[in-house]
Amino acid sequence: MAVLLDRPRVVPYEWADTEWDALVAALTRRRLLASGLALGVLAVLPSCGGDAPQPSGTTSGQWEFTDDCGVPISLPKRPERIVAQTTAAAALWDYGVRPIAIFRPGRRPDGSVDFQAGNIDLDAVESL
Repeated sequence: MAVLLDRPRVVPYEWADTEWDALVAALTRRRLLASGLALGVLAVLPSCGGDAPQPSGTTSGQWEFTDDCGVPISLPKRPERIVAQTTAAAALWDYGVRPIAIFRPGRRPDGSVDFQAGNIDLDAVESL
């Protein structure tokens, strides 16, 4: 069986053979992977925190939105009633936003709930 960590071709002068062997023995594959994982987690953790932007506190006034095609939409006030595609409506439903209607089937032909509908109360929304 081949050794994964072999002695380098050029060994620093200060290191004796026994020190190098002790270093290679201590650096097992499991420890190498664990330390790499720990460094990766530590690199990602700072991006998880931070201050969330605070809402302005006003619910009246102009409402603006830029869609996924980059088209800006501007309305005189925030929408109160929305219609959404079934999977988008399911995600909104989980965040407390209740669409008045959904499009695309929420139920299968046999009458059972389609998996894409998620937690939507299909009796409370209209299906278009």
